[in-house]
Amino acid sequence: MESNGDSSVFPIEIDFDDIQEEVDFWNSVVVCYVVGANPPINVIEGFIRRIWKHLNVDKVVLVKKGIYLVRFKTMDCRDKVLTGHYFFDSKPLVLKPWSVDMDMDKDDIGKPIKRDFATACRDKLQYARVLVDVPLSQKFPEEISFRNEKGEMTGVRVHYEWRPTDCTNCRGVGHVSTECRLGNTKRVWVWKQPIVAHTMNTTTETVSVGNESPMDPEGFQRALGPIRVRPSSVTPTQTVNAFQILEGVGQIDGGGDLGSNGGTGGDHGSNVARRGDPSHPNGYDISLECKLYQKVFTNWYFTSNGSYHPGGRIVVAWKSGCFTVNIIAASSQFLHCHITPLSGMPSFHCTFIYAFNDHGMRQELWRDLGLLNTQGPWILCGDFNCVMAVNERIGCPVRHAEIVDINNCMHLCGMEDVKCVGNLYTWNNKQHGPDRVFSKLDRVLANQTWKGCYPTAEAAWNTQVSGSKMFMLVSKLKTVKVALKDLNKSGFSDVQAADLNAYHAMIAAQEIMHSNPNDQCLANKELEAIQDYKIKHKAYLEFLSQKAKLTWIKAGDENTALFHQSIKSRNIQNQVYCIHDKEGSWRDKPGEVSEAFIEYYKLLLGSVQESRTPVIKQVVQIGPVCQENHKAILTAPYTVDEVKASLFSILCVKAPGPDGFGSYFYKDTWHIVGKETIDVVLDVLHHGKLLKEVNHTVVTLIPKTKCPRNVGDFRPISCCNTLYKCITKVLCGRLRQVLPDLILENQGGFVHSRYIVHNIMVVQDLVRHYGRKGVKPSCLMKIDLQKAYDTVDWQFLREMMECLEFPVQFVNIVMECVTTAWSFQCSL
Repeated sequence: MESNGDSSVFPIEIDFDDIQEEVDFWNSVVVCYVVGANPPINVIEGFIRRIWKHLNVDKVVLVKKGIYLVRFKTMDCRDKVLTGHYFFDSKPLVLKPWSVDMDMDKDDIGKPIKRDFATACRDKLQYARVLVDVPLSQKFPEEISFRNEKGEMTGVRVHYEWRPTDCTNCRGVGHVSTECRLGNTKRVWVWKQPIVAHTMNTTTETVSVGNESPMDPEGFQRALGPIRVRPSSVTPTQTVNAFQILEGVGQIDGGGDLGSNGGTGGDHGSNVARRGDPSHPNGYDISLECKLYQKVFTNWYFTSNGSYHPGGRIVVAWKSGCFTVNIIAASSQFLHCHITPLSGMPSFHCTFIYAFNDHGMRQELWRDLGLLNTQGPWILCGDFNCVMAVNERIGCPVRHAEIVDINNCMHLCGMEDVKCVGNLYTWNNKQHGPDRVFSKLDRVLANQTWKGCYPTAEAAWNTQVSGSKMFMLVSKLKTVKVALKDLNKSGFSDVQAADLNAYHAMIAAQEIMHSNPNDQCLANKELEAIQDYKIKHKAYLEFLSQKAKLTWIKAGDENTALFHQSIKSRNIQNQVYCIHDKEGSWRDKPGEVSEAFIEYYKLLLGSVQESRTPVIKQVVQIGPVCQENHKAILTAPYTVDEVKASLFSILCVKAPGPDGFGSYFYKDTWHIVGKETIDVVLDVLHHGKLLKEVNHTVVTLIPKTKCPRNVGDFRPISCCNTLYKCITKVLCGRLRQVLPDLILENQGGFVHSRYIVHNIMVVQDLVRHYGRKGVKPSCLMKIDLQKAYDTVDWQFLREMMECLEFPVQFVNIVMECVTTAWSFQCSL
């Protein structure tokens, strides 16, 4: 019998045969509860399993708050539990046998497919969760009725986890009747009427673009007529427009005539870049949720071209204290601004673009940009909705008419593409197979003045240098270093003095404002001073952090005393006031201490042993030597991936070498310097010639003990150049593959998964067996490893590698790396 979802007409009948399986399952169940307490299920389950651990407890289930079911595997265990008395936390535990009077759920909504795992395992008894197949056209009852095994009518409420919304107008799914398009209501765009309301007596500001404009009740101000800027509700600042010439009809930096026609939101027929008409209605607002605005966009300013297109198409946001933005011109497809960085960098013009999809409407944009034609530093960025070259689209041919207009406009304005990083194509039509189209629609262009004002590492890197590959690379690095020094000098020179001056300027601005708190201009100046101090102070903290070699606690406050204390502590710790030289003489004068270290390392690194015994080849070759498979590994051609993996394996936090370029420089500018770096490393590995200037290092001395007394009590750490590290890492990667076969298992030096402690364990085992009877005569020699390390001779290294039958090519490149040291510096 079909019910069609109407359970009130056709109730479901359930007899005892339908529930017999459930009755048999729950017969061995005890219902229990604690008098005066409702312990959590995990607590009561642990208690029950502990006191009845020998009675085969199957499961403990929560029925409702404070009532639990305990099922035993046998009826005997259940009956044994019911004969006893139990207490939980000094409170009686009431036990009752389960009866068949418990209600069961049965659905008549549709065709059942499967039960939830918890329902099938009888782990949750508060409700039954069932997956049911139902047609969308039927009604969904809120309650179903059925006749239980006793013949009594029972009702059960139904909760739908996902119930689709339906519309009574169109009988569709996914929306309600109030949102149906087939309804009688129709929405149209209307101009927002001015609101007259009493405002609170709060401090406001004015954003002047040409002439100052009043603030409306929502906190927006008129900029360019209908363009509105919403200031921060926390710390407002004043943006001043220096282009007063725009009050009437005039030129922009020698550009074309802007015309006298004011633009409207829906008029796209004007051939000039339009400024706002003060007599025009207020237009459309930029609205932000208050909570999101206050949390994420505190001290941010916004503007858009909403007055030139319904709803607005471009939104520009900038943070106060970082930039000063003046809006010069706008239309439905662009927003032209003059931006002044508060960090001291040169100001520039920036045009934000969002072009129309229609080819004819884009003609207005090209004409407007041609009229702007700014001669100073100028940059264009945004979505141009068209390509500039044939190779900027795949999947669909590019017609000449599509690219001729934009290229003519960019040529007229003197704009060129700024090199991009990442994927070339910025848009696709989300189709599949042959219908898929990729295009480059988003781009950034700049004129030559912009590139001259903002020199980059790429510009210095592209300097033409002649010579070998390594000489060209080193020369370019030197050129880049000069550019980086100039950048550091112009932006971060004397950060301590800049921080102190910004602090005094902030204090002075605050004192002046406190004398006249109602002056909005003074309040804006105070805010600008605070933002300037934050920027300068942050740069100073980073400078101190680098000097202190201390990781700044992210949750800590900005207390520079911590940095100064760390710097003083390191200086005191690193200072050596007296030392014993290599001869054992006491040196306590500053000049003598330095001379003692120099003499020691000259003897260690710059002397040659003339009376050294040569390596006996027959003795070395008793053990394992390089086989043909080892030689194939060592002489295999070096690959680009091998070089890149070696360089990128160098941690960015590692100290740079004498050239000052750490691995982070190469990783961050890999798209610029990557190809030449790989060519240089491969050239050295293949030809075995290393420029001596690259093999230059700084030896840093680390004390081995808390109180070093001799010059030998310091461990030398070499800070090599990153290029040298990359070359040696590639060689070590090859050597690491053959060393396990050449070094016996009882030797643990410099082999993966072997440790020095293994040698100690071998020695202990040997000494323990020396006391046994019948042991062969043997001896144990202790060798001073310090003397062994301090007497390494490069010729001895070559002889050992030759006796082990390393390939000649590999031996030569290794010796080139270790014997061509140009110079080294010693630093404490």
